[in-house]
Amino acid sequence: VDTLRYLYERSSDRWPKPNLDSGVAHIELGILPGSPLDPYRDSLKPLIDLGKTMFFDPRLSASNQISCSSCHHPDQAWTDGRGVAVGHDHMRGSRNTPSIENSWYFTSLFWDGRASSLETQAPGPIENPIEMHQNFEKLPAKLAAIKGYHVLYKNAYGDKKITKDRIITA
Repeated sequence: VDTLRYLYERSSDRWPKPNLDSGVAHIELGILPGSPLDPYRDSLKPLIDLGKTMFFDPRLSASNQISCSSCHHPDQAWTDGRGVAVGHDHMRGSRNTPSIENSWYFTSLFWDGRASSLETQAPGPIENPIEMHQNFEKLPAKLAAIKGYHVLYKNAYGDKKITKDRIITA
């Protein structure tokens, strides 16, 4: 452990080269979006604020009781610690909640890999009748009726128009 600490406490340009299996391409992660070193941090802040607000807002669900954070708790490694997820109307799902830690980097989402990006994945839990049970087609109008979202959308997108694509992007 002391050797690893010594090797990796130095600046990253002095870290050892990775040992990869043949045929595996190395892609350096780089600076995380939104980190203090991110040159786009200030320009992304309004969009990040909007996304964070929606992530913790139970009004994205049909019952107004379940948010994304109901299953993806920040203090539980972005999961819920249950054997199977519990969603709309206290219905139990058939799988446990996966962590969303570093999910921005994933190229395959959901347990079966059917979504290739966060943008294609996002409507799934919202629409799922066992999870949030919200009609995604009606969600823009529902959010537009909440005055607090007007300012957030204007700050993020330049106007207060709420669309399905903007919800997904945020």
